[in-house]
Amino acid sequence: MNTNFTTALLVSFLSIGLTACGGGGGGSSDSSPSNTQTEDPAQPGSEGDNPDSDNSAPTDDTNIPPVNPTPDPTPEPEPEPEPEPEPEPEPEPEPEPEPEPEPEPEPTISNTVQGKVIDGYIQGATVWLDMNNNHTLDADEPSTLSLEQGNFTFNFTDEQRECLEYSVMYVDVPIGAMDEDQGEVTEAYQMVLPPKLATVSSDEQLYITPLTSILWSQAQVAGASSSSAPDYSCSALKDNQQTRSALKALIEQAISDQVNHYNISESDIYSDYISEGDEARKQLAIEFVSGLQQGLAYRQEVEEENPDATYIRALFYKGSTIDQDNAYPDSWYRDTQIWLPNDGFKWELVKMTDDLAGVQRTIYIRNRTSSEWQTGQLSNSKDIWSYGGDGSDYNCINAEIIMFEEEEVNYILTNDSAFVTSATIDECQVDTFGDGTWRYFTFNYTAEEIFYETTIAQLRTEEAFDDLSNWQQFADKEDQLDSSELITAMNQMGFNYNDEITVDFDIWFKRKTETVGENRVITSKYNNNVWKRVTEMSDNTILTECSDDGESWGDC
Repeated sequence: MNTNFTTALLVSFLSIGLTACGGGGGGSSDSSPSNTQTEDPAQPGSEGDNPDSDNSAPTDDTNIPPVNPTPDPTPEPEPEPEPEPEPEPEPEPEPEPEPEPEPEPEPTISNTVQGKVIDGYIQGATVWLDMNNNHTLDADEPSTLSLEQGNFTFNFTDEQRECLEYSVMYVDVPIGAMDEDQGEVTEAYQMVLPPKLATVSSDEQLYITPLTSILWSQAQVAGASSSSAPDYSCSALKDNQQTRSALKALIEQAISDQVNHYNISESDIYSDYISEGDEARKQLAIEFVSGLQQGLAYRQEVEEENPDATYIRALFYKGSTIDQDNAYPDSWYRDTQIWLPNDGFKWELVKMTDDLAGVQRTIYIRNRTSSEWQTGQLSNSKDIWSYGGDGSDYNCINAEIIMFEEEEVNYILTNDSAFVTSATIDECQVDTFGDGTWRYFTFNYTAEEIFYETTIAQLRTEEAFDDLSNWQQFADKEDQLDSSELITAMNQMGFNYNDEITVDFDIWFKRKTETVGENRVITSKYNNNVWKRVTEMSDNTILTECSDDGESWGDC
């Protein structure tokens, strides 16, 4: 068996997606009293220094007998003077209390908001707020025109003003608009300002530029999911803290990538590089505009080709972590994702020629079709990829997925196909479904506002693979199989988060996603007794911890 393929195939459910390490620390301060040293008393002087010694000669009256006079009384020694009391030390003045910091002023909120449209300064562009996230300017959504020096002003209603921090702001730059640096616009394009997901004060200028537009493209790519189109509408983001936290994390990651790749700061992305005289950022923006122009024109083509699409994302951006771990950071990539009715989906990632006129190499293709199957749904997915850089081989595989819902639990069985490697994309074709090496039992459900997911993987070489052996190649067996048989068998596998797995397996994981306070916490446990907990903080930081028992946590 191809070990590299197995690793690649399983990585989708063996990793959490977001990993980072974080932690806290503390400190202490030692405060010692000052040591006061007492000086020694002064020592007495020498004999020669005694002023009372008498060295005079005797007189001539030495033959007169001595008279014994009454001796004078010995004088009482004068009492030693009492030592003067040491002066009491003056009390140290109490330190003046530090003034309490003045509270930060509340941001000024009014319904009037201003900003600028910048490539050069753009006059004649339509600026609008996509409150329902359908990528279309609707009649009930606010819009305005940019004027001289790219200035625009919104006078929002209360409802619109409330959605400002949650909604994407678009700029449609039409042919005939005036770029005050480059002249008249000859090819239309669109620019974007990602949602701030925080209060936008009325004295804050909103700058919509090619830099903010590429930032939003990168955030969308990082958050791509073939399962469903993302709902980043104002109402969804206001009401769902998990969705809001997930989007904030995507934007923060995109900012980090842009800062590192282009050597600019976060404030540089959101500022007016023309008034600041930053020629390097100005040239970078001009370069990005070519991708924005291509993206708008290409999106219109995709819309015409897929009139029944429920959502379309067509992006041009530089560098791709999928293509040999971003081995070509200065190359342009075109990323197209199309959501279709009945859970259909198309995804194509290609590396473009330098002039954006043609495709240099296909990196990834996925086509998924779905249809009703008994009381559930059958999906057939075909994947082709080449992640190893220019000249690398293509791999292809098919998968069939059957899904049923019963008592608010989703039961999903996935069978892969034979795995093929070829030198070219045209040669890499697999025509069958369900006759491969692996199968996966997946369960997901919500209980007490916590989302749970379990996946159990089995190799065909396991004896357990013989159980439910007829559950493959579903397309031709709708009349032969009974969904209750599958659901009954899966119910006995121990899929609940705290249950023991009761079937033979090669790999399994269990995961729960919950909101704890203002944070989103994802806890996963694996069959090798490894636990991982990822906490997405409300301030956009991420803490990743590991454990071997799910109780004591530390750095990974």
